[in-house]
Amino acid sequence: MGRQESTHLTILDGTKVDDRLLTTAFQGYLRYDPTPIAVTFEDNVVWVNNALEDLLAIGLNDVYGQNITEIIIDESPKTKYHSSESTGTANHNTGHQIPVRISTTPLENQVTILKITPMLFDRQQDQATIYRERLWVLANQIKIGVFYSEIGARIQFANHAMAQIYESPVETLLGTGWIDQIPPDQRSKVERAIMETMTGQSSQVEVQIRTLSNNSKDVLITLSPIISSDSKFGFAATAEDITERLQREREMEKAALFDSLTGLRNRISLTNNYQELTEKLRNNNISNISAIFCDLNKFKAINDTYGHNAGDQILISFAQSLNKVLTSTLVPYRYAGDEFIVIGTGINNEELSRITNEIRDSTSNTIEFQGNLLQITASFGHYQTTNHLTSLEEIISKADAAMYKEKQKNRATREGN
Repeated sequence: MGRQESTHLTILDGTKVDDRLLTTAFQGYLRYDPTPIAVTFEDNVVWVNNALEDLLAIGLNDVYGQNITEIIIDESPKTKYHSSESTGTANHNTGHQIPVRISTTPLENQVTILKITPMLFDRQQDQATIYRERLWVLANQIKIGVFYSEIGARIQFANHAMAQIYESPVETLLGTGWIDQIPPDQRSKVERAIMETMTGQSSQVEVQIRTLSNNSKDVLITLSPIISSDSKFGFAATAEDITERLQREREMEKAALFDSLTGLRNRISLTNNYQELTEKLRNNNISNISAIFCDLNKFKAINDTYGHNAGDQILISFAQSLNKVLTSTLVPYRYAGDEFIVIGTGINNEELSRITNEIRDSTSNTIEFQGNLLQITASFGHYQTTNHLTSLEEIISKADAAMYKEKQKNRATREGN
């Protein structure tokens, strides 16, 4: 018997390689190619690779000799001598049909190679791209900042409103750390919000930021967790500039709790603060509460003689004098009209009398109004309680009574003179 001669293939550098070796190598390559592949002879399946077996949950023994149309339904007629691209469906072993893209390459002797690419993933990818682009357009239309950040807190997407908040072009923001723009003393709040978000919950935090133009802004940040398909954790977040809103709230709070003329705390503020003090007294956090009642002398006569503008100037001057003499433990309030209250804690009776005299001396002065010298004096009375059940009305009434006695005493002294 004669020996069968092998054929050889000459490659670029002139080396001759046994074509059987190449055939084995190509078969091994196609076997592990990630693209599902089938080989047919006269339209009957003679070989499938691992990827197609995995895609359809079949083995070569299951489909060997079957007509290719039993596992792949091509929606376009195949050309006999040219490669073609078409779409169709592949029959999964469970009976489900999978949309596929089919690349058909006819070879010699009625052998055909078919590459079957699942379209499910392509469609998902295309749809995800469309959704992402639509979301980007929408994000750039809304008036609050929108950004996406991975766990390292670097901005991967930011809309135009976010750029306006940070006073920077979008391109400059990308890749920067948004936490870096938050002052160190406030970063702990953000870190807590991030930890809460990592448990799968949305969280909100109000912080101050320093813009890239070095301005300060109050910002409300809302964080929502996002876990991508590759299990990477990140945040979808909104940032709302609340600087003006907080300023309006502070102004409204000041209007509600402070007297617009003198700038002192008003009667509502007095009521709120006194409740806090009685609670501290009940818990033995303070030893007592003291009240000094102040009433301007001859205020009505000044108003009647020189007008309300003169009276306003006297009230402002008296309030300023109170602020100058009082310490942080003594808080002045405008109670009503020409009546003022000073509330303090932890002062003994001797100190209370001394402080009252200091207030009397510092607030007694003269102001000029339209060429007239107006004398400012006031009468004072004080009262102190160690009982947390003492009401605000009671402590003011006791201090007012002491003030009235002082007025009677001064009047008697003047009449006696």
